[in-house]
Parts: sequence; C-alpha cells; structure tokens
Amino acid sequence: MDGIAKKVEIAFDSETYEERIILSEDDTPSSGTPAQPAPRAGLLTAGEWNDLHNWNRHWVDLLADGETDQYQKTYGFYPRQRYTVMLTNENDFPIADAVAQLKSTDGKILWEARTDNTGKAELWPALFNPEKETAKLRAEIWVQGNKHEISTLLPAVEGFNHLKINAECNAPKNVDIVWAVDATGSMGDEIEYLKTELLDVIGRAKSRNPELSYRMGTVFYRDKGDEYITKSSGLSPDIPNTVEFIQKQFAGGGGDYPEAVHSALEEAVFSQKWSENAVARICFLVLDASPHQTPEVNASLQKSIREAARLGIRIVPIAASGIQKDTEFLMKFFGLATNGSYVFLTDHSGIGGKHLEPTTDEYKVEPLNSLLVRLITEYTSVETCEGKSEIRFDNDPQQQPGPVMQALYYPNPAVDQFTLELPFVVQSVTIYDSEGKAVRKLENPVEGPNTVLINGLAAGFYTIRILNNGLMQSGKLMVVKG
Repeated sequence: MDGIAKKVEIAFDSETYEERIILSEDDTPSSGTPAQPAPRAGLLTAGEWNDLHNWNRHWVDLLADGETDQYQKTYGFYPRQRYTVMLTNENDFPIADAVAQLKSTDGKILWEARTDNTGKAELWPALFNPEKETAKLRAEIWVQGNKHEISTLLPAVEGFNHLKINAECNAPKNVDIVWAVDATGSMGDEIEYLKTELLDVIGRAKSRNPELSYRMGTVFYRDKGDEYITKSSGLSPDIPNTVEFIQKQFAGGGGDYPEAVHSALEEAVFSQKWSENAVARICFLVLDASPHQTPEVNASLQKSIREAARLGIRIVPIAASGIQKDTEFLMKFFGLATNGSYVFLTDHSGIGGKHLEPTTDEYKVEPLNSLLVRLITEYTSVETCEGKSEIRFDNDPQQQPGPVMQALYYPNPAVDQFTLELPFVVQSVTIYDSEGKAVRKLENPVEGPNTVLINGLAAGFYTIRILNNGLMQSGKLMVVKG
C-alpha cells in the first residue's frame, strides 16, 4: 500500500445534501510505515456507470469515435446492435423473468435473455461478430408457456419495443447473488476491505427486503499454477455459511498480470445452481486484472456471457486498483450484454493503489457498500399491483427494529410529472440524470403525496435520491415522451 494513510469519513454537505468524502492525515504514525485505517464497512469509495442508460448520449459516441475498436477486436465483443424489449401486463405492471428470444427470419435464435424486474430484456443479434446482422429480426416472448411475438423491432437508438399482454400482477420472490472475487496477490491491498464491505452489504440487503428469499454463493479465483484456480461455495439460503466462507479467504499467488477470469465466470455461471424463477440473479465480479488474451479464453468468456444472459444473470464488475483500460472495456461489455452495470473503486478513500479514471461522463462518488445495496435494491424492487414503485429506507440501527418504511412513486414510466408519497418529512429529494447531474430538487418535502414536475427532461433513466437523517435511499425513474 502506497502513500500516506488517511482517515476516511462519509458525510453530507449541510447546504446541498451531497455526499462528501472527508480525508485527513491525522492517523499517520509519527514514525515507521504509514498505516491504513482498520477495515470496516463504509471506507471504500466507488462510482457506477451504466452504459445501457447512456446508450445514445455516450456509448454510441464512443463507437463512432472508434475509442472501443481495439478492445472489441482483442476480446471479440461487438456491442453495437441492440434491441430492448419491455414487457408489461395491460395495467402496465412489469412482467419479470420472462424468456425473450431474438430470432432471424429462418428461426435461428441469435440471442436469449430474461426480462428484469422492470420488464426489460436486452437483445444482441451480433455481439460476437464484427459484421452487422442484416436479416429481418423478430422477438419471441414466452410467459407461462405462452408465446407472444414482436414482428418489427426498433433499434435501441429509437426506443423500447413495448409489448402488453394479458397476465396477472405477480413477480418472483427469489434473489440469487454470487460474489466472484479475484484473490491473487495483487488484490492484497484491498481484499480485506472488500470482504468487510461485502459482509455489510449482505446484511443490509436482506434487512431492506425482508419479504424476498435470498440465496448467496461465492467464487474466489486465482490462476493456473497457484494453490487453486477457483474455490467456491454454492448458492444457498444459509447466509451465515456464505459469510463464514468469505471470512476465511485471503489474497495470494498470482505474479503475472492476467488471471483466470474465464475460469471464475465458468464456475459462477455454469456450476452454481441458479434459481429457475427469480426476480434477480446477480454476479458481482470483483477484479483488478484482465483475463488471459488467447482465442480459447475469449471463446470461454463469450460462452459464459451468452449463458449468463440466457439465464438472466446480471454481471456487475467491480474494478479495483490496478485495472487497465482494456479490462475496463471488457467489463463494460459484460455489463452491456447481461443488462448489468459497471462499478469502479475510486481514489477518494485513500485505500489501495491508484485506481484507473473511468471512461464516463460525470459520475457520483458513493461509499461502496451503499452503492451495492442500492444496486441490489434497484434490481429487486417491483411495482405494486397499483402501479407504484418503492424506495425503501434502512432501519435506524440505533432504534429498535421495526417495519421497513417506504416511499412510493408513480406513474413509472412518467411523462411530465409523477407523484412521490413520503412516509415522513425528509430533508430533500433530488433527481439525477444518467450522467449524475442533479436536474430537480425538492427541499423539505411534506409527508404524504408530493407532485414532482419533470417536463422538459429528456427521455431516459433517472435516479431519485431521498436524504433522511444523513442516509441516502434511491430508486429508478424512467421518463418517456408523451
């Protein structure tokens, strides 16, 4: 670990209610080797960037500028042609975990995915082919054994392909999460902190969504020639057992830069027993090095990503210190292909080595544990049968346990305005666009219904963040054109 040890605190600006990272050097010993703060949850800082949500305003520009060309060729991933299907019932309740198949005119399945908790599925006709698929494409959607079809598809740059069907208001309650973690020696500067963060996230995610059935598993991996290539614990509702397994792991081995990323994905995707029905399946892939760059490894990565999409597993990479640009883009490709996102540690914490500056526009720095809890909540929350979306509040650890409090907002998607029902008075509500810029803010909104005007906002995804007693809770809002 290099540099001066820093004391790290997460605080909020009293005027803007924005998260601030406070760094000080007063914990540096007077002599000897500078020490890092003892591992505890909330120290690591991170950002998130979702290229799917920034497709037209960011990713398409990167493609046009040729910035991704060399990385596409290196790994054989070509995330250019994209079609998004949105499936709801006739009352606009999203239908989760439905099978969506992209087919050519001769009936060949080009891509298969599952709809997420918002009813969306991402379909890619030529993800591993540099040549564009020119055949006429259609989508087949399967719900409870019944086939539905979208015969004419709009590309993602033109919008979603919305299909309404006659179906009950119902969503699966199962949630599967696998933590795949690079445990080679180069992760030594951050792995103990990461373990602490993961353990905190596991507890908070379960307490925030008590009605869901969680299973968790792990895959720790190194490389060929090390003590092991992969070491795993299977998906299980026995969360304490998963916690105990994580606590026993440590960094070691490695020595060269590339690691057995492909083996970790093979273990996570093909060897874990994922639920047949689930509202969310997530694989958090924590790493600081690229896979080996060989045709065999590329073929393995492609096979795993195709299968992850087919099973509805979101791959969410978490890039640690030492990651290089080619790995960053490969991780972005993983997120795009599986309806996931891209998370990266930042230098704000002062922990670990130098972190690569991400290829993004503006982004928001968050404590890593809070960011991961936010993502899990966003991936597992579904609208009520009355068409209302939820934002849940963590119980105050200083108070006696009580019922989980929640805010409701509707309609979602929204056009010119939406209603936000608050269970109590909060400090502020801020709406951020996909680039992390605040576009609307309500100071001290009242308990009960609040009307929030969003006319003039561009169509796309926005984040609603509610500040209450120094804690930030969030939810996703989709804005569409009238």
